[in-house]
Amino acid sequence: MKSKKLIFCMLFTIMFTLGTLSSKAYAEEIIIPTQVETTENAEIVSADSNEDLTYIEDADTTLDDTIVTDETEEVLDESTDIEEEKESKNVDEKKDTKKTTSEKKDTTDKKDTTDKKETTEKKTVVKEKKSYSNADLRLLSCLIFTEAGNQSYNGKLAVANVVINRAKSNVFWHVNTIKEVIYDSKWGVQFSVIIKGSNGTSPFSRALEMYDEKSYPSESMKSNMNQSIKAAKAALEGENNIGDYLYFSGNSSYLSNKYPDHKVIGAHIFYNVK
Repeated sequence: MKSKKLIFCMLFTIMFTLGTLSSKAYAEEIIIPTQVETTENAEIVSADSNEDLTYIEDADTTLDDTIVTDETEEVLDESTDIEEEKESKNVDEKKDTKKTTSEKKDTTDKKDTTDKKETTEKKTVVKEKKSYSNADLRLLSCLIFTEAGNQSYNGKLAVANVVINRAKSNVFWHVNTIKEVIYDSKWGVQFSVIIKGSNGTSPFSRALEMYDEKSYPSESMKSNMNQSIKAAKAALEGENNIGDYLYFSGNSSYLSNKYPDHKVIGAHIFYNVK
């Protein structure tokens, strides 16, 4: 009985062992393919994943590039706009500068022209100032002193212009200088102050003596001579207060009526004979 039990136990043990080994082998057979399949799947997944990742990476990169490109384009557009505005502003500033420069140039040219004109006029005046000699000034001053010494400055200037008008006029074609006008006697003595008296002198010759020696009997005579010199200079330099009148005489109603075209200054009337 005990032998049967022992044999039964041994058989059970052997069967259990064999069953265990078979189960283990079966398990290994099942597990190994699964591992292989898993490995293959893993490789496939890995490959797919790499492709997907590559695709995703490319997509992300493309997307990022697109976004960056859009933003860059916007920034570039803004930069371009700013640059265009700057260029436009610079162009406008250049135009304004050019316009200002042109205006300044025009102003400068006008000023230069004006200055040149004024300079020319000044030169002309200077030339006129030098167009007479000291001898002319001496003779004219003394004639004014003797003919209008007691008159105002305007009266003295008017007498000086009668002398100068005659030197320029075709009416007195035979005289061309101050001296010739003063001493003219073609149609009779023109200025009575040059007529000599019994003592062999004339008012004009005495005035010349005072002018040369600068010695005057009174302060009033000295003042009248200085004013006569001033009027003579002004007339010789072109100042005229009677126009083209060629004659003067003591003012009278007779001459005023006879010569309607006349001008009265002080005690003298100035006119032309027609």
